[in-house]
Amino acid sequence: MADSNSAISNFDNLSISDQLRAAPVTAAFLLASIIGALVVRFLPSHIHWFTIQNYDLISNSVTLGSLSGTLDDREYWRFITPTFLHFGLFHLTFNALLIWVLGKNIEYVLGSFKIFFCIIVIAMFSNIGQYFLGGASIFGGSSGVVYGLLGFIWVSSNIAPSSILSLPQGLIGFMLIWLFLGISGIIEFTIGLNVANAAHIVGLISGMILGIFDGLFRLNS
Repeated sequence: MADSNSAISNFDNLSISDQLRAAPVTAAFLLASIIGALVVRFLPSHIHWFTIQNYDLISNSVTLGSLSGTLDDREYWRFITPTFLHFGLFHLTFNALLIWVLGKNIEYVLGSFKIFFCIIVIAMFSNIGQYFLGGASIFGGSSGVVYGLLGFIWVSSNIAPSSILSLPQGLIGFMLIWLFLGISGIIEFTIGLNVANAAHIVGLISGMILGIFDGLFRLNS
């Protein structure tokens, strides 16, 4: 964990290999996302091991299981693993870049345990939120975690203004506009992308709640 106001600038001056070693949880998350994308691309018959509910594919017809089935079978990893599935290079690249920009800052400044805890909590709530609010479907991607980390830094750094955590200029505005475009259906209508809006919203809210606790803790410590 870094403790000086030059922490982030010092981190950015490190080599890529040193940055990866200094942010192991964020790096592991990116690796898991790459593996998830490879499963989607080359091993589609194994995608069902990553989804929040199991499903059967018979004669090109998908029969979805249920969340209660996930609980009954004690397959608790399913609450997290949809986060690693990525459906295409653009999907993976967009999310991976943002995870790296946001995650490495949190990990380098606040420590590996905190970013691990944030990722697990945000992933779980964003996936469950997508299931209940968006309906049972085969969904995936780490954008819920992206919005959660965005909300975490946004709120935490505003509560504790001396925090060295900061967001790249214009990022919060861009992501909120993207969120609006997704909710409005404009993205799906114009470029044909199905957006997991519920995961984005629940991820953002859960990250903001974690940011409140973090900001208050650091403000009073």
